[in-house]
Amino acid sequence: MLKLHKYSIIRIYTVLTEPMLFSDLWPYIEHSKEINLSIKNLIYGKNVVNVIRKNQVCFTKLFFFHLDISQKVLLDLFDFILSFPSGPPRACFTFLQELPVSLAWTVIEKYESLGFKENMHFIPTSEYHSIRMIVLEGNKLEAHFC
Repeated sequence: MLKLHKYSIIRIYTVLTEPMLFSDLWPYIEHSKEINLSIKNLIYGKNVVNVIRKNQVCFTKLFFFHLDISQKVLLDLFDFILSFPSGPPRACFTFLQELPVSLAWTVIEKYESLGFKENMHFIPTSEYHSIRMIVLEGNKLEAHFC
């Protein structure tokens, strides 16, 4: 599928005919600064954060689509990206399952607890399937949940 190289940007949009573990794909893309994965039948699993954490790369963009992970794993993923010394990357995640409104507020609170100020947010009034978080100049936060 991919040769083992260091690319700065990886974008993969595909449908796998058979399920594949994220941990099997990760060694091929782990050194990229921007990762955009829209891969149906990619299994992220409960250890996705541990898999990502191993390479110590600070991403500038991290986009994962078709996620099927628990709320706890999602919050662990946000804890991880908020720990980057260079600041959090642009993050966009879409989910196979619906997420509760209360989780949106929990994610915003994580950013605010680190000094990011809410510039704009779109909080749903019902369950949602996607999250997009962008930190702008001056630690301003744009949060989109839909």
